[in-house]
Amino acid sequence: KTINKRIKSIEKIVKKSTKKRLKNYLNKHINCFLDGLTDDKLFYSVRPTLWTPEVDGDILINDSEIEKLEIGGEYNVLITDLVGEQLIGKIVK
Repeated sequence: KTINKRIKSIEKIVKKSTKKRLKNYLNKHINCFLDGLTDDKLFYSVRPTLWTPEVDGDILINDSEIEKLEIGGEYNVLITDLVGEQLIGKIVK
């Protein structure tokens, strides 16, 4: 019981810290690599050049000013929203 309480407490702290860190990206431009479409094919998935997808996750793209995107290409992304713990952005010129 004590261990579970401690784990829940730590998870809460980590979640709060993560959300605070992600909020710092809002309305900022970041250079990202395009990894491709998400499994549901609704969004593009990109990751900042300094992020590791297995550790840091990705950013979902729901809009682009560039028509022909290339997988693996590097693009300028404006972070427009934070939904839960997921950053949403737009590829800009």
